[in-house]
Amino acid sequence: MKRTNIIALMSGLLLFAIFVACNPLAPAELSEEDFAATVDAIVAATFTAEANLAATVDVAVEATKSAELELTTTASAAVAATSPVEADLTATASAAPQEQPPIVPTEASPTPAVDTSTLSEEELAALIDAAVAEAVTATEAATTAMDAVVSDDTITVEETVTVEVVLVGAEEAVAVAEALIVTYYDLYGAYASETLGTLGEIEEDLNTIAEGIELMLQMLEQGSEVASAAVEQIQAAVGVANVSAAEIRAQSDGWLEALQIELDNQAAAALAIQATEIATDRQGAIQSAFAYVETVRAALADNVISQGELSAIALAGANASAGLKAQGGPQLQDLAGSIDALTAQIARGELPQAKGSLGALESSVPRRP
Repeated sequence: MKRTNIIALMSGLLLFAIFVACNPLAPAELSEEDFAATVDAIVAATFTAEANLAATVDVAVEATKSAELELTTTASAAVAATSPVEADLTATASAAPQEQPPIVPTEASPTPAVDTSTLSEEELAALIDAAVAEAVTATEAATTAMDAVVSDDTITVEETVTVEVVLVGAEEAVAVAEALIVTYYDLYGAYASETLGTLGEIEEDLNTIAEGIELMLQMLEQGSEVASAAVEQIQAAVGVANVSAAEIRAQSDGWLEALQIELDNQAAAALAIQATEIATDRQGAIQSAFAYVETVRAALADNVISQGELSAIALAGANASAGLKAQGGPQLQDLAGSIDALTAQIARGELPQAKGSLGALESSVPRRP
């Protein structure tokens, strides 16, 4: 501090000397008392400026320390907040395997269950039509992918994984379509349906596609080297699958519409059956109605209607309807219409609806005389 005062005094004297030398208005000579007073004033002013400067510096230092403290606190909080996240990321990275090969299913997923007991023949046929279209689309996507993979006569590991996924998707789509066709055969194959022939051809082509996909998957599952060695065999399977897919598109075109027309014709033919026994009185008409109900109930017991059962239902319905119209009177006229409607439902393969109609008809027939 003593050294600082000396420096301040010397600085003040120097400034005074310069002032006197350079200021033309300064007096030429100063008395010893005036000079001393002037020096004292300069020194006092210098000390005051130094004190002010020191105070300013102290304030700045304090502000800097406060800012530094706040910055340190903020940085510490940020580090504290980041540490758990960093720890989580580190734990996740440690837990995750360094290299995990993609998981590829090697078998088709289970065929989704369809409650066919609630579907009419036409509804099931529409479901088959959509499933077949999906199978064809999936097959074409799979063969296109396989063509791209074998275009250079080699199959890499990565290509094997990619194309297997597409093939499995096509395999599943084909399996769904085939399962629905089998269900259709079980429920409605007993009818002398003209469209069954077309459906059979579609099924054969689906089987061919399924066999080709299975062959390609077998080659791929043995590794890229085996698959590369069997490129020609795979290309042949792709070609066969493409041909079958094109045939299915041609066969299924208009198949559903043809079935709908056939069902309409079948219902019309059932209603065109002529009665062979017409009741001669009211009691006979009611008995013929109950005979019809029993015939229908027996036929629907196994949820399948054969051609012989349909013929029996159509004849029993014709007899009951004719008897009610002739002998039933106004009160039983509506029963004849209900019988005809039920016969048409059965002929059209609307078996779930027919069961409900049968219950309503049975409750409407008067008690046996």
